[in-house]
Amino acid sequence: MTSGRREHRELLDAAGFVQVSETDLTDAFLKTTLAWYRARERRAVELSEAEGEAAFSERQNDSRGQAQAIEAGLLRRSLFVAERPR
Repeated sequence: MTSGRREHRELLDAAGFVQVSETDLTDAFLKTTLAWYRARERRAVELSEAEGEAAFSERQNDSRGQAQAIEAGLLRRSLFVAERPR
């Protein structure tokens, strides 16, 4: 646990869900983040005109920071599947 927050699996267990399974999607999350960043970078001129330079730069900076956080293990994504008991 970090920052006093309960882990997702623990929360699902506490809520009474059973047969909880987790699939780590962090690699796909990083690939998607980088793909969006690169696609936006390829269209930088058009997007800067449409969004404004400041908004475009802020979004790109956010994407870079997100990718760095994923690579550092600070951000991850998982898919949880669970059953409710009958």
